[in-house]
Amino acid sequence: LYCTSIFVLLDPASSYHWYTGTLSMLHSLAWFIIACRSDPGTVTAGNVRAHRALYACDGGVWPEKMCSTCKLMRPARSKHCRVCNRCVARHDHHCGWINNCVGLGNHRLFLAFLAATTAMAAYGAALGARTLLAAADRAGVLRHKVYDIHSSRVQLVSMPRAYVTRWLLHVYPLGVACTLFMCAATVLMLLFTAYQLWNVAAGKTQYEVYRWRDLYVQLLDEALQRKQQQEQSAGGGAGKQEGGESKGKGGGSR
Repeated sequence: LYCTSIFVLLDPASSYHWYTGTLSMLHSLAWFIIACRSDPGTVTAGNVRAHRALYACDGGVWPEKMCSTCKLMRPARSKHCRVCNRCVARHDHHCGWINNCVGLGNHRLFLAFLAATTAMAAYGAALGARTLLAAADRAGVLRHKVYDIHSSRVQLVSMPRAYVTRWLLHVYPLGVACTLFMCAATVLMLLFTAYQLWNVAAGKTQYEVYRWRDLYVQLLDEALQRKQQQEQSAGGGAGKQEGGESKGKGGGSR
């Protein structure tokens, strides 16, 4: 759809985008296939000791726990994926795009796929906008020739953006739709890639972020419960003391 709505509008001087655009798409597709077929770091009976030595359990966020499905002692930072039905070392998340887990074995490959896809989307968005504006310029929509009676000269006057936008939507609706889609994809891919790189720089995975958040909520709830118990105990002791004092006053009055 992009080729039939954008590439067909290229002028002869820009025909090389047929090749560079195709190479960009094939580059992203190659990383997609590699990420789909890669091993995310499956924990097996043969390598579980090595993974446990690499990431030891700390008894807090990562307690000693056996996987009820794989029947293996889970290394720290690992998780059993119900979709893939396997334990993955340094599990980050299960990605629906590649239908595969992202973990110790393929995290770099997944980042390469994100970078290639982001570059392809940005390239498509920029090329679509440039091609549509060039087509509008060739049709004389961007600028009109106006005769100035004062200077007796013909001048080029830029047309309002709203007028150009309406013309593009009327003449090239699919091209505009594809360009807007590529713009939205670029923004989304940039945000997700930035989030992944932020986690990498912080030395944590997406799964660990959730585990730390759950642990924080658990500790906060326990602290609130202890505080409530202490307040109740202090209130009960104060009530007994007031009761004893009132009894003493009543006996003295008699």
